[in-house]
Amino acid sequence: LLCTRRIAIYRNDKTVILKLKMRIHRVAIKNFRSLKDVEIGFDAVTTFIGPNGTGKSSILRGLDWFFNGSKSGDLTEDDCSFGAIDTDIEVEVTFGDLTVADRAQLGKYAPAGVSTFTAWKKRTPEGDEYLSANAKGFPPFSAIKSAQGVNGEGGKKELYNVLRESRSDLSLPAAATGPAIDTAMTTWEAANTDQLEDLPEALQTNFFGFNSGGKMSGLFDFVLVTADLRASEESQDAKSSIIGRILERTIDRTAADEEIGLIVESSRVAQQRIYDEKFKTQLEAMTTSLNAVVDSYSPGRSVSVTPSIIELKPPRTTFDVAVIDGDATTAVNRQGHGFQRTLLISALQVLAQS
Repeated sequence: LLCTRRIAIYRNDKTVILKLKMRIHRVAIKNFRSLKDVEIGFDAVTTFIGPNGTGKSSILRGLDWFFNGSKSGDLTEDDCSFGAIDTDIEVEVTFGDLTVADRAQLGKYAPAGVSTFTAWKKRTPEGDEYLSANAKGFPPFSAIKSAQGVNGEGGKKELYNVLRESRSDLSLPAAATGPAIDTAMTTWEAANTDQLEDLPEALQTNFFGFNSGGKMSGLFDFVLVTADLRASEESQDAKSSIIGRILERTIDRTAADEEIGLIVESSRVAQQRIYDEKFKTQLEAMTTSLNAVVDSYSPGRSVSVTPSIIELKPPRTTFDVAVIDGDATTAVNRQGHGFQRTLLISALQVLAQS
């Protein structure tokens, strides 16, 4: 099992290693597969122990969906717990040990004074999926958040002070500006997630854009290593494969891809020129003959036949993994299972260190 500051490696034998600056502190999953309503606290090492079918893998699969989405498409009604298709599927993840860089990227979601950050991913009964850092909130704050202005009657400042005086048990600090009030409410909610409820839709915002889990990967990468992981698939240079992730972190393809793009564009222009030269006379004759007939059926109209505009897309620079054994060079899937596992473990170690 491998770990590093920024990447968690999960094994499907239910052992989880986390050693990060920003790391998972708590996970809550609702209505996902065998998990009706489950909350798990995460430590430096977290181990799930239990009989088959009790939901150990579902916890890891739920986290994989939260971070990486579904490889085979969106979740379906079959993923709803016990057929509860009229209820949201929800995965809630709370992070702790936030660094200065984490706070800078999270912005308003992790202001000074907040020690944790929580995000929610949901799938609605209608099939819509979104990732939000404010899908839930403290109901008494809703009116303050939706206030149009800061000062004046009905403004954010007045509503905040009224709540602060009437609910002394909340221990809200004094705040005189809009940003200070927002920070006070965010800080309180981060420290009292057990009292949060679904926010009105008007107050919910998608975290870094619609369903944009990719932004989360800049803060935290989740790699699910399943028991049936295939070395031949993970050795392909694809964005979701282990080798692909290593290459994305260690190889800069930009310069090569730009130069290849110029070559492809030059080829496209050359092909278009050849088409114009070789077909122009033939197509002009064909157009004349065709229009002579078209005009007899539809006077005043004509057609033009010309070479189609060529569309060539430059290929993304990719790399192959081969196994060298003495004088023989073979594909990964032609190796024994022992060496394939060796390759997987080695690749995971490099990924964790990259």
